[in-house]
Amino acid sequence: MVPAEGAVDISPSALVIVQHRGPSTADDSVSPLVMPTQPPLRHRAGRLDYMAGNPERDDEADAQQVVTAITGVRLAHADRYGGADYRSVDGSVALEVTTVTDRAAKAARGPLLELIGSRSSSADLNECWLVSVNERHAPLKGVSERVLPHLVVLSSAGLRYVRRQSAYGFRNDAASVRDAVAELIRQGVELAASPTGICPRTVHDHTVLWTAGGGGVASSSDAALSAVEKDLNARADNFDKLADTNAASTHLFVWVDSETSFAVTRAFLHRVEDAEPEFNLPTRAPQLSGPVTNLWIVHRGTRNGWRWDGSVWRAVSASTITATPSP
Repeated sequence: MVPAEGAVDISPSALVIVQHRGPSTADDSVSPLVMPTQPPLRHRAGRLDYMAGNPERDDEADAQQVVTAITGVRLAHADRYGGADYRSVDGSVALEVTTVTDRAAKAARGPLLELIGSRSSSADLNECWLVSVNERHAPLKGVSERVLPHLVVLSSAGLRYVRRQSAYGFRNDAASVRDAVAELIRQGVELAASPTGICPRTVHDHTVLWTAGGGGVASSSDAALSAVEKDLNARADNFDKLADTNAASTHLFVWVDSETSFAVTRAFLHRVEDAEPEFNLPTRAPQLSGPVTNLWIVHRGTRNGWRWDGSVWRAVSASTITATPSP
């Protein structure tokens, strides 16, 4: 429909204001002023969206899917210009997503930087593995090729857990196993494990996920929680964003991964029910300097984690939860 003189066309494609330059005459000309009503387009995850501030990151979408799957609360991406990442429709729940990283170790890794977070595959493995390598060990170049054959030996023997401190425990095993364990230690392996749930439930090629070790002593879940608290309390941005929402229920979701200190990630190698006693759920409430009613800590690789729901810690197993972009 063509707008009348002096009218406003509010169609989605454009805003057209038709104005007269003076008194109406037979020779009067009409000057259309076209003003776009839609912001620039962006392409994300195979779809076009209108740019409305900060785009939704993959790690944010992943965390949102975990929270929604476990709590049943539907959350929409809300971080348009620097606020909390997600809000519920009624505004009563807010979610902020962050990552705890060992920044100093990350900066000093050098040759290991390309290895951590990557995966190596072998048709001879019977399960997937997570291997933590000491970044201070040399030489690191080619370490994946040197380590894989020894993991195959352990896999074939039905062994799924080796750490440097427990190497003596294999003295009664077959010579091939003892030699494999000794060689893993010589190659700088701090820990090699195949935790329950690390393998996807679909048909797949078994892989090794590489992480960096040597970043602190892993002693207990309480110690891991203390390290996470220290990192979070040193930066106020996450707390400020949650406080600004005035939501009754504030969730802080923390990813840990291959660039997090081993003193933290050790607690998430196994599901809580399969872990050693000292790496069960923490024994105390979180101590944070901001308004957080629910604290989530989940390992990006193993998908194991914890959730503080305001009164007790609960185990999180997110291996079957797949992230999809939020509406």
